[in-house]
Amino acid sequence: MWSFRSGTLDQLIFDSVVADNEYRLPERFEPEDVVVDVGAHIGSFTHAVVLRGGQQVWSIEPDRANCSAAAEQFARSGS
Repeated sequence: MWSFRSGTLDQLIFDSVVADNEYRLPERFEPEDVVVDVGAHIGSFTHAVVLRGGQQVWSIEPDRANCSAAAEQFARSGS
């Protein structure tokens, strides 16, 4: 279960990327595919890739608060 910070666009961005497939990700990624998420925010794109079978995702996020939020999300989910 994802949690979103109040007063942010976290949930809107998550819904656009994950639920609405804003980036038109393929239905499946192969295990050997490598995906790079530059500007990872709270990890929505990375999560969408993992849901589609991606196993090698490099996420880069320069903002400390966003990076911490992403790390917490993935630590909770075990992804």
